[in-house]
Amino acid sequence: MPTHFDIIIHGGGLAGNSLALALAKTSLQIGVVEPYPPSNKQRHLLESRTIALSHGARRIYEGIGVWLELAPFCTPIQHIHVSDKGRFGMTRIHAAEQHMPALGYVLQIAEVNRVLCEKLQHYSNIHYLSPAKITNANLINEKWQLEIESNNGASYTCDLLVAADGGQSPLRQMAGLTAEEKDYQQTAIVTSVQLTRSHENIAYERFIDDGPIALLPIKEDICAVVVTVANKALAKWQAMTDVEFLRTLQHQFGYRLGRFIAMGSRTTYPLKLVQTSQQVSPQFVLVGNAAHVLHPIAAQSFNLSLRDIAVLAELIINSIKNEKSIINPALLEEYAKQRTADQHRTVKFTDGLIEFFANPVFAVPRNIAMTGLDMVPPLKTLLGKYGAGTLGKLSRLARGIGV
Repeated sequence: MPTHFDIIIHGGGLAGNSLALALAKTSLQIGVVEPYPPSNKQRHLLESRTIALSHGARRIYEGIGVWLELAPFCTPIQHIHVSDKGRFGMTRIHAAEQHMPALGYVLQIAEVNRVLCEKLQHYSNIHYLSPAKITNANLINEKWQLEIESNNGASYTCDLLVAADGGQSPLRQMAGLTAEEKDYQQTAIVTSVQLTRSHENIAYERFIDDGPIALLPIKEDICAVVVTVANKALAKWQAMTDVEFLRTLQHQFGYRLGRFIAMGSRTTYPLKLVQTSQQVSPQFVLVGNAAHVLHPIAAQSFNLSLRDIAVLAELIINSIKNEKSIINPALLEEYAKQRTADQHRTVKFTDGLIEFFANPVFAVPRNIAMTGLDMVPPLKTLLGKYGAGTLGKLSRLARGIGV
């Protein structure tokens, strides 16, 4: 293994591994530093965290060349059903109307990362350092001097350093970049439920007084569930037994999917909007949750990150083709410039949805809006493009074209 890399990515999760794979066919020597060793352990569908990939994310993975390996683990979302409990408003979006093979795809996070890790092993220029983590980083004479806590105890240097190490990014803090947080005073309760009948590839978003409930189709008769509750109501939900939780969920959601007969374990995490006003500095860039964390209401956070990664990879590859240095400040300046509009638009979209559906003052207007949206195809097409991440100028990877 080399001790100097062109690029080191701190974080071997979905974002870090996706970027490494997007750059794998170049001549660059790339190191991925990950604290936790990759696991090939399969998890039961009721006990596995899931992620929803948009149609735009599929196109990016097609461009990277890994979609065929991911496809067997996908459950396509053919329809989306949005409703407001106890009120008349309702909107339905269909993949066929949007001229898409599916509106999105639900996958187990562990399976996605397993596929990415296995694919990375095919490239001799990708070096996986795990278990390992960067404990100190200093940019000296245009080289990052890195202290990495690992089994071999070696010292490493690199030209370009990428932080893909999560919302609390230690590397972001080492680089002196700050993040702003907006606390939604909400908590997501994540679990899975087994149904008495098929979900028919329909994803549901149902708004109740405590917050939205999302059900996403997984294989067979299982749905991933995200219950968003106000923090003041969290203790009530946490105190429920599994039987009580299922009963309450059934009451709030209704019987469109038949009865809920079993559930997986529950995990919780606080909901915040995390944004960094500065995502790049000399020879350093933030990606994934290190750059921004969004509310899960429209499943946009990782899909936005994947669009970031597609642009960053394209700019790096273009620099190599044009025989320019990847540490040229213009590269990261151009990256930040190109990503500003999409990031701001997506944050405003998700943040606005929360305000629109959380505030009881908007109850009547939003139900009129949902009903009107259901009756006006051009508006649904625009909403579909928001969800798919296909608005604005698209990178080559976002068009499904390899770079």
